[in-house]
Amino acid sequence: LLDSLPPLVRGLDFQNLGCPLTGFPVTLLPEACVAFGTVVLQRDVNGGSARGSMDFHDFVATFPKFPPHVTIVRASLGTEGHWAASAQAIADVFRAKFPGLLVLQLELALRPSAATNDVPFVDLARALISAGVRVEVTNIRCRAVQCEFLRAAMTHAGAFVHETEEDEQCGHYSYPFSHPRYDWTKAQQRLEAEMAASSA
Repeated sequence: LLDSLPPLVRGLDFQNLGCPLTGFPVTLLPEACVAFGTVVLQRDVNGGSARGSMDFHDFVATFPKFPPHVTIVRASLGTEGHWAASAQAIADVFRAKFPGLLVLQLELALRPSAATNDVPFVDLARALISAGVRVEVTNIRCRAVQCEFLRAAMTHAGAFVHETEEDEQCGHYSYPFSHPRYDWTKAQQRLEAEMAASSA
């Protein structure tokens, strides 16, 4: 599959894989590929592990380090098992696995019995943003009251949280990079502007 990719492909998003992405042959990614996903961590579906999901400890131990030309990463985080690592440690691992990381797109999921304080998602966003990484929350899957809390908390932390019909109608919806309506030109311009502002 990787050998047959067009040399100018900009993004590669694996979804619903039957296995985790450990041992992925990162050296085969085209230089033009700047976006990669979906990294699935501790996701559960109907009481069992989601397809391709891995424990964070396994992610640390077995997930490969990507080349620095990959700057946009999509991840799906859930509540299967306890998140033992601190938010700062999780942020550090993401930045170590993806040394070129500029944008982390997050899909968040909480099982009905989970509490919002059981997960490090808000503090993770805050840690990444403090390190200069833009955090975009493209979807939140949980009970309505949890969703509203997470939307408000992630926005207050500095993340860009756009996943309602009202946001889409206003033109502020943040699509995953693999979505047909993702605007690569605007995304690149936004990144360049934010990098210029941070270095000024």
